[in-house]
Amino acid sequence: MSILTWAMILLGLAVVGFLLAPRIAESRRNAMDTIEARAKAPGKFAELPSGVTHYRWFGPEDGPIIVCVHGLSTPAFGFVGLATALSMKGWRVLTYDIYGRGYSDNSAEDQNLGFFLRQLDELLFDQGVTDKFSIFGYSMGGMIATGYTARSPERVNKMMLIGAGGVVMPQERKRGLARVTNLPILNRWLGLMFGGRSLRKYINDEIGADTVRDRQIEQTYRRGYWPALMSCQEHFFGEEFESKHKKIAADGVPVLAIWAKQDQVIPIEALGVLAQWNRGARQEILEDAQHGLTYSHPKEIAEFFLKNV
Repeated sequence: MSILTWAMILLGLAVVGFLLAPRIAESRRNAMDTIEARAKAPGKFAELPSGVTHYRWFGPEDGPIIVCVHGLSTPAFGFVGLATALSMKGWRVLTYDIYGRGYSDNSAEDQNLGFFLRQLDELLFDQGVTDKFSIFGYSMGGMIATGYTARSPERVNKMMLIGAGGVVMPQERKRGLARVTNLPILNRWLGLMFGGRSLRKYINDEIGADTVRDRQIEQTYRRGYWPALMSCQEHFFGEEFESKHKKIAADGVPVLAIWAKQDQVIPIEALGVLAQWNRGARQEILEDAQHGLTYSHPKEIAEFFLKNV
């Protein structure tokens, strides 16, 4: 064969290897949605129309309800400290894993706002939540909570945002989640192949994450986790939230927001931007907190909510 033919063959093999590498890497990760894995999980599972969802209730059955929506990379276990603190004050707290995280199913659907609102709607219906409730959104979960509250203000007593996304652009974290190219295919390939290393470094460096660190790192080896994160980057992070916050303000839904002064992900400038969008929002800064404030400062967050109820 000629040199050109060999070159074409080698190029073809390189392309095939490039395309298959993420699938091979994914197949070697741990399946967290198996019967064996779920048998060890706290809480329960709901078989929803869009997939099996892992959820957990805290507190007395007759307490006023709070629904907690977690962020991009840390599943619902990041809310345990906060949910426990609030349940001790008589609140009924619901936490759940969004698809592709924790013990919930994986999904091949695009992870956009509609996708997340559908899961939340289905879970609330399954659990018989018909009364008004408060909704907490941490990090990316703040974007989901904002989307839900803007769409269904009649169902929400209060919305609390905790280091929430959707107000300002996140700072580059150099952990495989920030967009590094303008080519979606290449960007997705890089995230699927190398995101775990940089995210694990970020987790190990984060202050105040001692109670959840091992479980966070375990997630980075979970099958379905990286495709879910990359899908959010491609289909959700570009969503516009200014109009949603302004609608929430116009609808008169009380908004509480807590920001971390040392946040490496969401700049503290988000406080000023939210104040412009919603002048009635109550806001507070935790001076010594980083982005993981739900699990590093659960008591402080609970106190802020309770004094503003």
